[in-house]
Amino acid sequence: MESSLIKWINSFENLTKKCSKLDDLVDGIILNDICCQIAPSYFKSNSLRSSEDVEDNWVLKSENIKNLLNGIDQFFKDLGISCGVDSIQIDEITTNNSSEEITKLIELILGILLECEHNNEYITNIMELDEESQNDLMVVLERIKSMHQHQLVGHSRSMSFSEPPQLNSSNNSNNNNSNSNNNNRELIQQIEQLKKEKETIQLEFDEVKLELNLTMEQRNKLSDEKTKIQEVCNDLQGSFEQLQKQFDEAKQQSSMNVMTDEKIKEDINSLHVQIEAKEKQLQEQKKRLDEVPKLINENRSLRDEIDILKEKSVAFDLLEKKMKIYEKKLDEVNDLKKKIKDLEEQNQNYLQQTLDLEEELTKSTSIKSQAETNKQALSSLKIENTKLELSLKSLQEERDKLNNQVSAFDLERDSMQSQITSLRSNLTSIQQENESKLLEMQSSMSLGGGLGDVVTDQQTNERIVRLERENKRLKESVQKIPELENQLEEFNGIRDDLLAKIKHLEENPTTSAASGNSDEVDKLKLQLQEHQQKLQESNLAMDELKKELVELDQKHKESTQSAVVQPKTESQEVSTLKSENEKLQGYLRAAKDMIKKLREKLKDNQSNELQISEKDEYILKLQNQIKTKTEYSEELYKQLKESKEEANRELNLMLSAVLRVGMEMEQVKNQNSKEPRSFLNKKRDP
Repeated sequence: MESSLIKWINSFENLTKKCSKLDDLVDGIILNDICCQIAPSYFKSNSLRSSEDVEDNWVLKSENIKNLLNGIDQFFKDLGISCGVDSIQIDEITTNNSSEEITKLIELILGILLECEHNNEYITNIMELDEESQNDLMVVLERIKSMHQHQLVGHSRSMSFSEPPQLNSSNNSNNNNSNSNNNNRELIQQIEQLKKEKETIQLEFDEVKLELNLTMEQRNKLSDEKTKIQEVCNDLQGSFEQLQKQFDEAKQQSSMNVMTDEKIKEDINSLHVQIEAKEKQLQEQKKRLDEVPKLINENRSLRDEIDILKEKSVAFDLLEKKMKIYEKKLDEVNDLKKKIKDLEEQNQNYLQQTLDLEEELTKSTSIKSQAETNKQALSSLKIENTKLELSLKSLQEERDKLNNQVSAFDLERDSMQSQITSLRSNLTSIQQENESKLLEMQSSMSLGGGLGDVVTDQQTNERIVRLERENKRLKESVQKIPELENQLEEFNGIRDDLLAKIKHLEENPTTSAASGNSDEVDKLKLQLQEHQQKLQESNLAMDELKKELVELDQKHKESTQSAVVQPKTESQEVSTLKSENEKLQGYLRAAKDMIKKLREKLKDNQSNELQISEKDEYILKLQNQIKTKTEYSEELYKQLKESKEEANRELNLMLSAVLRVGMEMEQVKNQNSKEPRSFLNKKRDP
């Protein structure tokens, strides 16, 4: 069936494009071309959008098909047939390319083909197709024909019981859509009646033209005859005057001449006869001249009728133009109604969107308040972060310094341990030598009777003095060791306090982050400064001890037999140095932990800032969207108001035009009922 329909469609000429499948008929352009060829009075080629404008836009396609269906509906309404245009689903054609709905539409066009004027030509074109397509199309045509015949029989029965339509000019100017549709239908009926009346008047006008031409010819003939008669009359008058002169002369001659001749009498009698004949001719011409004004009056009446018909034709031409304008305006009004419906639907959608956005705005107000509080907190946190960053930078610098110091201390410790081992070995050797020397000294003293007597060498005296000085120095260094231990204990206490504070901050990070960060940071800075001072003091003490140890090494190298140093004091000093190193390492670890925690807090603050900034951006976007949508809704309201006002104006203009047409028609009827001669004769007569 589809192939036969496609072949039938392609059999038409002057199509915009060829049809290869039923989907090509979705835009309605090819079908409109076929309808324009079948019924050009109901369909126009420029009424639809072109294929370039339509492309894949289903809205424009639906508009094209609606216009095509309107033309089909009008065609069948004029015939009194219900075609079932409402049963066709336009959306199924435009969106889903439904082949069933397209075939229904093609069947309607086949119905137009059956009812058009030149249906025999199109049926012969169908008979020129192949047999299969002929059979398919003839089945469809027979079904449509039976439906139309059934409807026409019912329509004729209903028309027999109904009264003939009359022209009614309604003064009610309601703005409802039902009244406007009824007015449009009445206007269409009146337009059709006016067209029929125009055709009848055109026929009358043509007949009157023919009569006028005949009368004009008769008038020309009469005018020619009149001119000839006037010439004859002039000739007769001239001859009559000559005859009278001759008659007078003859009378004078007869009076003068008493003698009368028979010839003269005969001439006189003949002249009398001629005069009587010419008098008869003059009387006939006078009768004709009396008939001339009657003919002139008849010509005037015919002229009057011609003028009236001309005025009527001009009025009908104007009415045709007006009706074309009104038809265009009706189409525009229908389009505006469709647009108004679409705009109302869009307005409802926009109202729902505005309500949703207002709800979001109510939510966003709370979000704004939260955002403002968050902004204030952020501003304070930013200030604190800047402070913390500065403190972190200083702490990092101090940490680097402490790391460098620790590395230096480790190197010094290793060197000290190596020195201590060497010193221990030296001390053992020195102790052995000292013991041997003391034994020798004791033996010598026991033999000689006293130390002052035996010790005579200067070298031994110098060594003894040096050893005594070194012993004093070592005693002073031993006295400094408890002070250093007290300082280390203080450092340990401070470290414990710092660790407790850090644990407290870890337990309560949210509550104490905003309020106490700045105070705690200041306190930590002060404590770090104090620790730095104490570390500097301890470093100075360590430097002094190092110097002393270096001096001792030099002295032990110079003199292997120097003063005996107690190993216990050296071991104590080494243990104190180790403990101090361990404490310093603990301080460094605590500082590193503090730095890590501060970094984590900074990261959390930065993440909060990012979240708040994203919320602010989202709120700004929502506000911009609301503004744009409110502006768009206001523009739509304005457009709706303007379109409604224009529609009301156009309806009022249409109603006033209909009233004018009715009044003019009544005037025409009244003028036809009266005699037109007197009206125009009064105008022409001065």
